[in-house]
Amino acid sequence: MSKFKYSVLALTVLALSGCGEKSDIENAINKNIENKEYCYSLQDNDISFPITIGRDNFSQDFSPILKGLANQGLVTLHNQGYRDYVISLTEKGAKTDFWDKKRGVCMGKRVVDDIKEWTEGEQNTIMVTYTEKLVDVPRWVDKKSFSDIEGMDSPAEKRAVLKKTSNGWKVWN
Repeated sequence: MSKFKYSVLALTVLALSGCGEKSDIENAINKNIENKEYCYSLQDNDISFPITIGRDNFSQDFSPILKGLANQGLVTLHNQGYRDYVISLTEKGAKTDFWDKKRGVCMGKRVVDDIKEWTEGEQNTIMVTYTEKLVDVPRWVDKKSFSDIEGMDSPAEKRAVLKKTSNGWKVWN
């Protein structure tokens, strides 16, 4: 075999091994996030509107899902006192089946869109920069109304630390 053929063979092996690792990293991150639907949920979702909710003590704003529902014209949000809000259905909201009595309002699931880069660390760890997006978004959702939700309009950049185990890469929390 000529030096050229050896070079091509070596580059092919390197390229394929890199693709495998990238795929393994993507699979590990997806496995960590795959069962986590992006939802707005209450302690008891078997409700009828209007409902009163307390604002999170640490938040100065509504959930991006509640904001999206209001932006799309499905609910109205009214301040009631210092810490409470009332969520009321609009006529349009009453016609749209968006509230699940078990899960609340779900916008879909997060999945890895692209692995941008990874940097090796100590003790078989890597820092991964990737983008994720929402999939299985309900048909009734106007994505522009929910643009405050990361990954709705365009992929959102995220980071994760992964650790190499005997069973492959695992997201390290």
